[in-house]
Amino acid sequence: MKKLLTTVFAVLCLNGSLAHAGVDLTALGGMNFQGGANTLNSGFTQSASGSAAQFSYGITGDMDLGMNWGVELGFLYLNSAINATYGTTTTTTKPVVGAVSTATTINVAFNYSWLNVPILATYKFLPFLQAGLGMYLAEGIGNITGTSGTSSASTIVASGTAVGTPVTSSSTVNQGWEGSGLTRFDYGLAAKLRGQYEFIPSWAAVLDVYFNYGLANGVITAGSANGTANTFNSNLTNWSLSSFVGVKYSF
Repeated sequence: MKKLLTTVFAVLCLNGSLAHAGVDLTALGGMNFQGGANTLNSGFTQSASGSAAQFSYGITGDMDLGMNWGVELGFLYLNSAINATYGTTTTTTKPVVGAVSTATTINVAFNYSWLNVPILATYKFLPFLQAGLGMYLAEGIGNITGTSGTSSASTIVASGTAVGTPVTSSSTVNQGWEGSGLTRFDYGLAAKLRGQYEFIPSWAAVLDVYFNYGLANGVITAGSANGTANTFNSNLTNWSLSSFVGVKYSF
């Protein structure tokens, strides 16, 4: 959090030196779609992944620098949810029955939130169309919550007969960022597209779309297989796509 606040303070000081420029203030509300998990460690492979859009909101400030150019600084509270399914199959040789195949599946679902600060250079192509490109800084807020479940079943390869009773387990996750292994402080590239319509002088309705690509990848603890001490971790590429509607006021 100290890194984030220090950088934001430096940007605010820069903006203060540009006080003569026109300023727009925008309140936003919409949905954030978070990127999912990548390949699981320890020989597991990902068979499915997904993300449910989560309500998010924020506020942005834009300064007009002239010649259609501007700079944007924002504070966005992004809620994120990801889920993924991983699996692996191992074969062992048992007395009498011969080769036995064991299939293990891990299902994970996580929810977490970011304070995201976009810092963008913007250009207005048309009175109603603006694009921005730059970077973002983000800090994880609160705890990571969700569920983790494991299931495992064995069959005799030659006959397809089940061996024993399938093993299933599940647990609820509610842990701090440090315990999960996911990087709390994130940074990366950011792009934005804005459409706007001025319905009365100084007031405009806006539609903003942001795309963030994180450069600080993290790791989320996914669970353990069959109650063993082995913990399997999921590498997470932190990208997100957010769509907001809002109202802009021009000073």
